[in-house]
Amino acid sequence: MSDIQCERALKQYAVYWPFAGYDDDGDPEVGTAVEIKCRWEEGLREVTGSQEGPIGSSDTVFVDRDLTIDSFLWRGRLADLATPTPNRPANQRVIIDFNKTPDLKNRKYTRTVSLLKR
Repeated sequence: MSDIQCERALKQYAVYWPFAGYDDDGDPEVGTAVEIKCRWEEGLREVTGSQEGPIGSSDTVFVDRDLTIDSFLWRGRLADLATPTPNRPANQRVIIDFNKTPDLKNRKYTRTVSLLKR
C-alpha cells in the first residue's frame, strides 16, 4: 500500500495504550489511552520475534503515528469504552512488531503494527 493510499485508507479508529513498564507483580503498566486513526486487517501471519524466533500475529494494523512494542491496541473509539482509562477491555491486543517504511522521496511513511491476542 503506498503512502498516499494508506493515508486515505485510515478510516477506522483504535484506542492505544502506550507501554510504561512493569509493576511489582510483573504485570504491564500503561499510559493514558489515545484514540488513533487506522486500517485494521484481520488475519494470521508470521512475525520474527526479538528473542524467540517466529511468532504468530493475529492482525496487522496500518496506523497514523509511531507506536511502541509491548503497548496495547483495541479496535474502536475512545468514547465506546465501557471502562475508564487506563483500564483496558478484555479483547485488546498487544503490539509485537512495528514497521515504518518511507516513500521514495522520504517525505511520508507507511506505519504498520503486528498484534498478538492476549
